[in-house]
Amino acid sequence: MPLTGDQLTLDQLEEKLLSLPESSRDRLAMSLLDSLPAPDGLLKEDSPQLEAEIALRCEEIENGTAVMVPFGTVMQELRELLQKG
Repeated sequence: MPLTGDQLTLDQLEEKLLSLPESSRDRLAMSLLDSLPAPDGLLKEDSPQLEAEIALRCEEIENGTAVMVPFGTVMQELRELLQKG
């Protein structure tokens, strides 16, 4: 949709939205994220496939077949990935 003189530019809209209270920005962010398709390899929060994956992983934890990774290790690996870009 083309912008007319009385409409905000994206930069102006962003500036106004960033001035909202945190709770409003959180609600808006969740709404925007929910409107997007899930990236390849990821499942939407309310998908039956995600529920099945969670159930499978819980079962693996309960029966001792899951490979557990300490939180610190996960965070370090994520930092390294982010630094690589």
